[in-house]
Amino acid sequence: MQQRITLEPRQDHSVGVVSLQGELDLSNVQYVEEALLEHVGDDAPGLVADLAELSYVDSAGIRLFVEVSERLRRNRQAFALAVPPDAPIGRTLSIVKLDLLVSIHQTVEDAVEGIVASTASG
Repeated sequence: MQQRITLEPRQDHSVGVVSLQGELDLSNVQYVEEALLEHVGDDAPGLVADLAELSYVDSAGIRLFVEVSERLRRNRQAFALAVPPDAPIGRTLSIVKLDLLVSIHQTVEDAVEGIVASTASG
């Protein structure tokens, strides 16, 4: 079965960064959750999901971001989304006010800096 989504992991400082491309929906949300959590080490300050090339997200995907954020918070780690102003899903995330539950930044670099700063001060 085709996942309709691609994940590309990378490291930025000690923060894991995973870029998501394609469509995030109920059909692949479990796969994405497992892949995201796999890319944050136990000693890492957190994880950034780069959504610049995510073309679609449904309510299951929105819920996934909230659940990953809460799970990492319980582990004393941070989770942030990088969503540039021109990202295809930017309007959707704005409408559902996801920024009230998950840290959202315009660039991956800003998201990484936010995680590093929050763990340094916490």
